Amino acid sequence: MTGDQLPQHALDTLTRGHCPVCEQRGFIIGPQGGAAINIECAFLDCRARFNVVMFGGRCLMAQEIECEAQGGSVWPSAPASAGEGSGHSGSFS
Repeated sequence: MTGDQLPQHALDTLTRGHCPVCEQRGFIIGPQGGAAINIECAFLDCRARFNVVMFGGRCLMAQEIECEAQGGSVWPSAPASAGEGSGHSGSFS
């Protein structure tokens, strides 16, 4: 479900740089504003997205947000499809 605040164990997982959905390590950085940053799991079979607030190396708050497959917007850092330019992907881990 998207929109609900994630429980503490999921915040701890994000703090370690792992996706709370698939447990893989690594994120692609998405849009950001204020104290919040959107991140997307870098694992191609997952791609879960989260709106997170980090401070002092810890994830203080997070909620899952719609991924592209669920109707979420395309991010500028999304991997390019075959035949497109390479684009730029940031990494959050």
